[in-house]
Amino acid sequence: MLLEQGIKLLDLKKSFKAEFGGLLIYEGSPNKVLSSKNKTLTLELTKKTTIREFEKFLQQFNVSIKIYNSSGIKVDSNVEMSEIQNFTKEEIELDFVKKNLKLISSLKDSTLFLDMDWLNRIYHQIIYATETIEDKKLVIKSLQDTLVTNSKFTQDDYDHFIKQLN
Repeated sequence: MLLEQGIKLLDLKKSFKAEFGGLLIYEGSPNKVLSSKNKTLTLELTKKTTIREFEKFLQQFNVSIKIYNSSGIKVDSNVEMSEIQNFTKEEIELDFVKKNLKLISSLKDSTLFLDMDWLNRIYHQIIYATETIEDKKLVIKSLQDTLVTNSKFTQDDYDHFIKQLN
């Protein structure tokens, strides 16, 4: 995938998921286009490209990103694109539920079907990992917030997750 000035970030996000199986999170409008008067550099995004190289390229356009795999784990900058799907942390993350609820908060306002797929997948993983009453309360609050702010997240979705949580 060739990255250059003029690419719409939403298209990049879709292509990134299809090609590398990762979730690309960035701040700003989904219609934002990579543009700068002085930048003419390109980047060939291959399986051997590291996330750090990708991040540096996008920083030229004042775009900051985070990349997560399908398990909701933030992928480290030194990882190559080919390793995104299978990336796991060596250490056990004690705040798995809280970290993933933070990720959901960045997705909960999005009505893109691409993001809704990630939202549902991450909720399933969070619910599976929820062990304490405090975590359950946090998940319920997050589900309520998502139901209120996201028109594509329905009452049926909410009821499904609440049923799984109990």
